[in-house]
Amino acid sequence: MRTKLLLCGTFVFSFLGVSYAQNKLASVDLKLEGSAPYVENLYECAWKLDKKPYSSEDAQKCLASILASGLVSKGEIVTSPLDDRIRVVFVLKNPELTVGSILIQGDPKNEGQLRDWLSRASDKLSVGTAYSDNEMGATQVGIEAFYRSIGQMAGVSSTVALDQTNLKASVTYDVELGPKVHAEPALPPYGEACTSRIVMLNWSDVDDRAPTPILNGNTKVRAFGCFDQQFIRLDEQSLRSTGLFEEVTYTVGGTTKERVVSLKARGRPSVIENVRIVTHGFTQDAAIPDLPLKEGQTYSNGAAFRTEEILSAHYGHPGMRTKVHTAASITNSGNLQVVFHVLRFPENRHIKFEPQGRS
Repeated sequence: MRTKLLLCGTFVFSFLGVSYAQNKLASVDLKLEGSAPYVENLYECAWKLDKKPYSSEDAQKCLASILASGLVSKGEIVTSPLDDRIRVVFVLKNPELTVGSILIQGDPKNEGQLRDWLSRASDKLSVGTAYSDNEMGATQVGIEAFYRSIGQMAGVSSTVALDQTNLKASVTYDVELGPKVHAEPALPPYGEACTSRIVMLNWSDVDDRAPTPILNGNTKVRAFGCFDQQFIRLDEQSLRSTGLFEEVTYTVGGTTKERVVSLKARGRPSVIENVRIVTHGFTQDAAIPDLPLKEGQTYSNGAAFRTEEILSAHYGHPGMRTKVHTAASITNSGNLQVVFHVLRFPENRHIKFEPQGRS
């Protein structure tokens, strides 16, 4: 099991070790100092050390490969006894870097509003301050929250260029837009303050025939939003009027300040009239896998979920991430049209700064 601890401003990442007959390992840890980044695949060799008896030669080869990446400037291996085992710590150091630039690409229309949104947070990444992987990640989370709040599916990825010669870090956030979706409330500092907030929205009592895409797209009661009794009444009326549900009932618990809202929904059998796949960020190939959710069948949330999983795997690509959003609408004949939106966008990455633009 891997653990992640924050000690005195330094990240320590740890795997719990396994006993061996000789050179037993208690743990293999990373201690990151300065601007040394946490990049999962960069430290893969360290994690692999935890799978066999400790070898100083293997550890040194691992350290050399980490330093050869150019993302870490200095490093050493510190070993210490722990009972009858060995604790191994890779101490990896970079000088403190200053944030030289922050670019947001892919959606110029909303960039001004987005930057104003990000300015509300205290842990944001800022030009002229010390670079921090934590603040870089927190800013990315803030960007993702912005797009959820305006009802826009988006994939957000970051590229961090570390310039250890000039002690600068340049950060670029790339935004890949998908379809319009239902807006989701954001918590402070981004969202509005509430005297009564929905801290939990429980859908565990929604049955397999009650289409969750219809519920998602036609309700005002949202997790982490401000509680309003009128929204409860309007949602129940709106969903019942679709004719897709035998029963729709909300119950409200918790305290006045922190509401727990539960939805009970029982669906009627709904025929799937049409199934579509729409891709964003890439061109859909001709080969479409056999999908559990099929035209002419009765709708099932389980089949829709399995279809999302298959599409995510089918359209996956090395170095890329995928998101799948399912939307549904009622046709003129009272059946369902289901659309699977597949969004593909790059993984986050750290790169060594190259003056000629190479990376």
